[in-house]
Amino acid sequence: MAQYKILGPAANGPSLNAGYRIIGLAPQKTEPQEIPQPVNQEGLSSIPGDIADAGMNLFMSAGNKAIQLPDELTEAGQQLIAHPLATPPRAARGILGGLLEGGKQLYNLPLNLGTYLGEKGIPVFKQTAPLAEKLKIGETGLQKAVMGEGKPGDELWKDIGLAGSMLAAPEAAGLRVPAVTSKGIVKQLSKQKAKELSVAKKDYSSLFTQAKESGLSHAPVPNTAIKNMSGIIKNSQSKFHNSFKKYLSDPTIENAHWAQSELGALERHLDSISKKTGLTPSQIKTQKAVTDTKNAIKESMFSNNAFGKNPALGLKYQQLANRYRENVIPYTRLEELSESEAGRMRPKTAVKGLLTDDQFMIDLAKKNPGIFLHTPLAKQIGLGAAGLLGYDELKRLMRGG
Repeated sequence: MAQYKILGPAANGPSLNAGYRIIGLAPQKTEPQEIPQPVNQEGLSSIPGDIADAGMNLFMSAGNKAIQLPDELTEAGQQLIAHPLATPPRAARGILGGLLEGGKQLYNLPLNLGTYLGEKGIPVFKQTAPLAEKLKIGETGLQKAVMGEGKPGDELWKDIGLAGSMLAAPEAAGLRVPAVTSKGIVKQLSKQKAKELSVAKKDYSSLFTQAKESGLSHAPVPNTAIKNMSGIIKNSQSKFHNSFKKYLSDPTIENAHWAQSELGALERHLDSISKKTGLTPSQIKTQKAVTDTKNAIKESMFSNNAFGKNPALGLKYQQLANRYRENVIPYTRLEELSESEAGRMRPKTAVKGLLTDDQFMIDLAKKNPGIFLHTPLAKQIGLGAAGLLGYDELKRLMRGG
């Protein structure tokens, strides 16, 4: 039972308010205890799914390699015919380079696994993750040093060298495996799109700053834009005319640029509808208004009050526009991607749409090899059981749902 004692006034001199206090036992001094960090249960619950995805990625990437093998063999054969004496030692160097790369990936495997578990909130791995990051072997350039400049046919030799490390689950080891699920493909495309947009916006921002410093800031609103304003806004979604409205209220060169760029997106949208189902009379009228307005705004940007006054900046703008057309529009024109990003379309549906988009298949599918695994031919002959069932169906069977 707790003991109590009564203390009188303090002994260090008089007190104006002498009184008595009842105090309990002095608190016992205890050593501070480390509070364990809670484990992220939500993160833990995603581990089985991640493991299933990694396994399926390994399986599907093997199928992807099988599809690419005929082309690799052809290129390697052409290399041998063209350079019969140089090819064997080059092939040996390629295999050695692949083995070195594979060894690096195998070394990184436990470190990457530790980082992954740390991200899931498991305390011991969360604490050691910074050390794991420091111990990883990054891009050393060793393979290029062994091989020299790449040539057609080298991919086959490198793959032969890498074959052993493929058993270590390439995705977990850090090897670049193409996104093969519908969700993975959409995510990869979205990431590439964001990267290209970010670079383009930075370049344009720099140019518009230079223009402003040179005394060029405005691009007068053309009469065509005023005339067509209500029809365009009335017959299009806000994502196609927000920048246009901003330009009308604040006609800077920069706002003019983004207005005509946005109208170009609307123009491509209407063109896509025209090819699929045809346009209604109202849409035909809107399409003409959009084209006329976009061209009028572009002319205003190159008037004597704007870039027409500084041809050097005008030329730089045209170069940026060409780069935007080559690097950004191939992504922004993918309406399935935009709809999936906005949550209005499932990734699986988006990928099906992309497979029917000839321009996408020509422009971007080679940069996203996983897309070929979703083609009917790949599903029929390239992936065995996975090809017959389809990726999503096989994945459900593996997870029991």
